[in-house]
Amino acid sequence: MPDPLGDAARQRLAEEAASHLTSRGFDVTRPDTRAEPPALAERADVTVSVEPLTAADATPTTVVSRLGHAIDRGRQALFVVADDRVAALVRAVLTDPPLLEAVDDGRRTFHGGPDRIPVDTSRLPNAAGGYACFRVDDLPDGDGLRVRVRPTGADDVDEQHDSTPALPPAPSTAGGRSPNATGVSRSTDDPPVRWRETDTPIGPVPAVSGVDSAAVDTNGRPVVPRLVCEVRGRVVVVLAGVESLRTPPADAFPYFYRRDPTDKRFRVRRGTDGRVVESVSGFGPMREAGFVPVPMPLVPEHVLDVRVDVEQAWDLHVVEEAR
Repeated sequence: MPDPLGDAARQRLAEEAASHLTSRGFDVTRPDTRAEPPALAERADVTVSVEPLTAADATPTTVVSRLGHAIDRGRQALFVVADDRVAALVRAVLTDPPLLEAVDDGRRTFHGGPDRIPVDTSRLPNAAGGYACFRVDDLPDGDGLRVRVRPTGADDVDEQHDSTPALPPAPSTAGGRSPNATGVSRSTDDPPVRWRETDTPIGPVPAVSGVDSAAVDTNGRPVVPRLVCEVRGRVVVVLAGVESLRTPPADAFPYFYRRDPTDKRFRVRRGTDGRVVESVSGFGPMREAGFVPVPMPLVPEHVLDVRVDVEQAWDLHVVEEAR
């Protein structure tokens, strides 16, 4: 979606940063492509990516995407913001703890990301893949967020074999560079989803091949942390660690959906048996029916090179302070 006011603000921030870097002996260039940041600065063996962020841009998804873009190209990211309020938002993502919401006794709580979670449906009949979702009407009230829900009409749905889905557009981000090619369309009315690691339950939980979900250490603590997904305080999914986000079994989730390329309709199926419970024309109607895609958490080791010292990979320039 066009954002002329935001683009103008980012341009002003980029120009301020370019002047700041030039005054410190950097050679500044301006790439003629939206696939790169608006300015690059070089001095000796250091290359800096100038990454302007408005308040709307200062989200975990955008900040981590910009940082990863710089790291992948051997650069340091210089985040440029207008004031201390936006600077605090950026620091909250990048520090204490870096790229995480929290860490407690070695177990992490993750920021939400833009990606969907593909599921393995090989053990289900009449299903050929899809993406995890949950039904809002199955959750307790309490946070004031409402999604219009109508009866699913499962008995009236024409069950068809699903095939490769058409992907929705990824969320727009600063500078025209999308963080992910397969993003999920999110709505401000979606209930907040929290992914965190914990030690319970003990015993086997859904996992991908190669992950031993039942192993415990000498203290009885799971060797592989449980990864739980909570919505409105209710656990809706338990997986064996973050590696099990790689196409987990469909029955780990209450529902999954897929777009049929033949009639372009989205069909929502139960995770346990693959039965179709809803057929809709797109994401909007799917939400009206009460079904919301499960967002993939931002797992640091999945989105950034683990060999990089994150704290040394970025800097922050506050234009308000520089004046």
